[in-house]
Order: sequence, then C-alpha cells, then structure tokens
Amino acid sequence: MFNIDNFIMIHGRIVRDIQTETSSSGVVFARFDVAVGRRGKTDSDKTDFFPCIAFGESAKTLERCFYKGKPIRISGRMECDPYTAKDGTKRYPWTLKVEAWGFDMGEGGNGSKPQNNAVNNTGGDVQNYDSWEQFEADLPFDV
Repeated sequence: MFNIDNFIMIHGRIVRDIQTETSSSGVVFARFDVAVGRRGKTDSDKTDFFPCIAFGESAKTLERCFYKGKPIRISGRMECDPYTAKDGTKRYPWTLKVEAWGFDMGEGGNGSKPQNNAVNNTGGDVQNYDSWEQFEADLPFDV
C-alpha cells in the first residue's frame, strides 16, 4: 500500500541499461536513473534526473524489459540517505524507492528489448516478445 504522505510518480526515460546486483545478504536490487523533461515555456529544454532503486523480482523484470531510452512510468517513495563525505561535508542524496512501475505503451513501449541492445547477466538469450499478451504471460506476478 502506498503512503500518501510520501508518494511520487514520474514518467520519463531510462538513462542507461538497467543491471541487477546482489547484496552481501543475497538481496537482488537494481539502481538506475530516469530522465524526466520539464513542462512549461521557460523549462521546456530542462531535464531532471531521478535516481531509482528496485528490489527482488521487480529489479529482475526491469532489467529484462527496459533499456536506455525506453519510456517508463514509476511510482514509489522518496528517501534521503544522508552521510558525511571524506572532506567532512554532509551530503543528502535522494532516491526513489520503486513500489510500482509500468510501460508507456506509446513510442517504444511494446515490452520488448531490441536484439542489439539486450542485456542479460546470465549469458543466455533474452526473450523478445511480439505482443503484450506474450510478455504478460511470462511475468512472475499478476498484472
């Protein structure tokens, strides 16, 4: 369930190919950035970049289905993880913790990766889907 007090929804494009990692405790996660263009007369040429993190099956599915430049919709919560840098200054990095995501079914949003841009850390073939129905049937969760 979403916390209405800390809820953010963005629609943008993946900045670089998503790759999963595994923590020392065995948790699979993926860090990635989403570029979101601003709207308005004065901000039309500006872009904001949102650092995101997803965990578990979401991270694995995002890696398999999204690549650099692909449109995505993400919702979740913003979290600040402050720390002190080596030079003694206090830093306040913000990260969007992904709770839900979805495809932009417009341009480039058909749910398949192009063959020449496929990323797969297992060394096997990446499944390409001809339709949303094929992709949906292969998901490890209900849509």
